Amino acid sequence: TTIIVQNVGTSATTATATFTCPQSPPYTIYYYSTSINPGRIAIFDPIDARDSSNHHPPTGDSTDALGSLTVTASQNLAGIALEHYTLEDHATALQATRGLINDDRDATLYAPINKNYRYNRFTGLTVQNGGSGSITTISVTYSFDKDQHCPSSGTVTNTASNVASGASHTFPIDQALPRGCFATAKITASGGSDPKIVAIVNEAFTGAFLATNPNHAQEMTSYNAIPGNSATKKLSVPLFKEDSYSKSTGLSIENVGAVKATNVVITLTGPTGTYISNPLSIESGAAYVALDLRLKPANFWNGTALTPTVLGCQDNTTGCGANGVFSVIVTSDQNIVGIANESTYPILAPRINQDKSNYEAFNLP
Repeated sequence: TTIIVQNVGTSATTATATFTCPQSPPYTIYYYSTSINPGRIAIFDPIDARDSSNHHPPTGDSTDALGSLTVTASQNLAGIALEHYTLEDHATALQATRGLINDDRDATLYAPINKNYRYNRFTGLTVQNGGSGSITTISVTYSFDKDQHCPSSGTVTNTASNVASGASHTFPIDQALPRGCFATAKITASGGSDPKIVAIVNEAFTGAFLATNPNHAQEMTSYNAIPGNSATKKLSVPLFKEDSYSKSTGLSIENVGAVKATNVVITLTGPTGTYISNPLSIESGAAYVALDLRLKPANFWNGTALTPTVLGCQDNTTGCGANGVFSVIVTSDQNIVGIANESTYPILAPRINQDKSNYEAFNLP
């Protein structure tokens, strides 16, 4: 992981990076400090960190080399974390997440996309204690529904205990979901003086898929879990693709309200006009995945139907071209959050090779 931190304040500051490695509680702490002038950046890696004996973090064991990070300074900071393979002359994969700030912390978080061998993809959820003291319990509840790939419906809850301030815990997806399933996740922190958490979800092809498809490149992406205190009844999704130059977007809309949502409306606006869905229902804790909306039946739409003919779609790498690019607004009678997941298309036999990408939908008042 390479970290880039910018000083967005008005004077020089010393930024102190605190690395926490979960070898075993009470954890091992490493530090790295650097001076940054206003507007300038510092670039560093975990190997730069040292403990009180000037030892760098362990790298011989993959578990010991996995940790969490906080960066503090007297001036405001902005930052990103870049995850990539090591020892590559030409980078083949890259994941990026912005640095999470105090406003991103909450006792409840939501992660609308989680996968276990779903279309050869899997996710991993890592939750960090962003509070000032140890958290007694961090719980992750996955909700999933039976379909042609997922063998059952239900909920599964995994927990971590006594997570120290600044430390993180990774929840392996294969210990939670049946193989082939897609799920939403609700993440809660309880116990301790300041139970506030942040989290990210990483997604990649499974090792089994890459082993049997040696000529297929890895395609990785990440997104930040969404704090419950930011959930509203309206989402903005500025970029949504319907087979546009062989790229498509799946939008997972999670109902984080206490009861079933019965009036969820999706509005797409693009070069050929505006298309409005009839009201959709989403159970509490579940998600509706908006994908291939141009292929929905006419009764899905309230008014003009979105169709391949309207978009001028072709069965080649152009797909629906520029007409397949939309902005989206989602309204609901319950609080919702969303993640837009862009992928090469068609999903199982894509016409092109490019990386995946994710972003968090914007909650509007």
